[in-house]
Amino acid sequence: MYRHFKLAARVYECGHIPYAPLWNHYMVQHLKLEPTPDEYLEMDSRFIDLCDGLLWDRARTPGESKGCEWEWEYARANDIPRYASLYQLPNPEVSCE
Repeated sequence: MYRHFKLAARVYECGHIPYAPLWNHYMVQHLKLEPTPDEYLEMDSRFIDLCDGLLWDRARTPGESKGCEWEWEYARANDIPRYASLYQLPNPEVSCE
């Protein structure tokens, strides 16, 4: 999870506001909720719908994830821009190099 936070911090440093669906886990844990996997995906989809794009930098967040795969395909199906690298993010004001 630490690498997710590091990537989110880097996204912020590059001039964007990060949101990581993984953070939903901490919200439901704090509120002592027990959502089903489908309810987690519903939460993810509602947040993704509000985003300008979706970043899945597999080099920085290696490993398989059914949730990430689902989010990636959800973004594609809903014409939400997808970025496979931090360096692909649109960035008119700040250099991410």
